[in-house]
Amino acid sequence: MTLYLDASVIVPAFIDEPLSLSVRRLLGDAADPTLISDFAGGEFASAVARRFRMALLTGADAQRVLAKYDRWTAAAARPLAIESSDIANATALVRRFDLKLRLPDAI
Repeated sequence: MTLYLDASVIVPAFIDEPLSLSVRRLLGDAADPTLISDFAGGEFASAVARRFRMALLTGADAQRVLAKYDRWTAAAARPLAIESSDIANATALVRRFDLKLRLPDAI
């Protein structure tokens, strides 16, 4: 099964959180390459930077987390391009108020 990860899954894979064990187990069991968009990678970097600004990570720790992510994506992930049609489809999902989605989650 191919997995697409967004930042809500990527963050606990690299930074200890309540879901970290489950996420790491899921990724360890994945046989196929994991798909990650540049957008998700950017959201991950933003989450790491936010933790640094909140003094939850030192600068050195934040750099180590980003380097570990870079090594992992180079070895175990495939890039997934986001096309204009993906944004249009995500926007249509956001317009469905019953889904309660924000655009990054819909993408």
